Amino acid sequence: MFSVYSEIKVVPDFCAGEVFSSWFRRLANAHGLNAKELYSFLMPGSQLASYDLDRHSCDALIVGLSSKAQMNVDTLNQSMLRKWESCVTGSVGPREKIWWLAPAGRDARKRSFGQQLCVECIKTDQTPFYRDYWRLGFVTTCPVHGSNLLDRCECCGEPVQVLSSTQIDQAHEVCWNCAHHYGSQESAYPKNLHIARAQASLLRIVADNWAPLRGYGKLHSVVYFRLLYILMRLLISGRYAKTLREAIDMHSEALPISGKDPPRVKEVEHLNPQYRGAEIARAWWLTLEWPKRFVDVCSSAGITSRDILKDNKIYPFPLEKVAHEHLSSLLEVANADEVRAAISLLKKKEITPTRIELEKLLGKKFSCEVEGIEPGRVCARYGSSRYWKLDGVSPEIREAAKKAAKLSGDNIGSWVEDTLRTALEQRESSS
Repeated sequence: MFSVYSEIKVVPDFCAGEVFSSWFRRLANAHGLNAKELYSFLMPGSQLASYDLDRHSCDALIVGLSSKAQMNVDTLNQSMLRKWESCVTGSVGPREKIWWLAPAGRDARKRSFGQQLCVECIKTDQTPFYRDYWRLGFVTTCPVHGSNLLDRCECCGEPVQVLSSTQIDQAHEVCWNCAHHYGSQESAYPKNLHIARAQASLLRIVADNWAPLRGYGKLHSVVYFRLLYILMRLLISGRYAKTLREAIDMHSEALPISGKDPPRVKEVEHLNPQYRGAEIARAWWLTLEWPKRFVDVCSSAGITSRDILKDNKIYPFPLEKVAHEHLSSLLEVANADEVRAAISLLKKKEITPTRIELEKLLGKKFSCEVEGIEPGRVCARYGSSRYWKLDGVSPEIREAAKKAAKLSGDNIGSWVEDTLRTALEQRESSS
């Protein structure tokens, strides 16, 4: 039995760019073990509590591998997520948020989709393995094949988690939960060359360790990725997210990105690859002609420095400088007489005097209540349940819809709207 060995006899070589958990699983496979059994051998008296060893491997595990498998400590450390500290995340403490590196796998009832894979790479590899850059949150397509990355099983919706698999020969290729072969179903969303172009630029920044930012010369890559992350959060969460996305799409004729509105989350790296890829491309587009594009879209969306800089946090200096110099003027408040004059002018032009139209015309916000302001839109009353868009349907259809939304990594509202839109378009085309 394996436990009688004083050291590990069969040690597979690291493939170029292989992430630690992938190699650890191949090491276990070489001895006919699963990841838990190998971990217990290396750490007597301990159990594998977290399946995200790329993030949580302790020094004792590294020392055990170094002595029993005769592995170089530097080689092991370079296969883990800490390798990105110098160029992407910066140095962070054990309890601090790690930007762009979402947790991976399932711990109890909590699911995280930080591990991604390219089905084409796995199929063509002589020895299937997971690449380290598949863990980066701004990577959503394969640089080699141009295919969309997969972060969950298409059959059961569970996250990719190679260390949980009971398979020995195909642990990297099949779902650990239902043994479904990854990629046997066609991707639910099309490839987008603009998303791939943005990602290629970001990977060059990682390799060079600096980013060109107009007016700032060569910006350190860690500062750039902090800036990109904040821009993505502006595009995804907050009251101006949808307005800002629409403003970008209106200004960027060379960036045709179609898609549904993403769920509003603060941890943007937790979004599925479809949503992340689209918003990363938009955020990257904003940085290409910094700060002109950013200032233009913020001004058209009515976003001020107060909407960007909050809670006395430390922000990347290019963002803080631009917000103070170019977006503080929007904080000027219109008085009641100016609002009444704007309402009169809009009515003469036969434009509904909504608050958005008034602020666009005045170039500033207002808090005064003036007679004549029309509501922007009339919304249907929301239901009391989080699944209110399924109110009135049969229990069977309700459960099937919730399962389908879960498999696609979508929230139920967006999934229902997209499904209805597709059905209506098919009806129109067939009539």
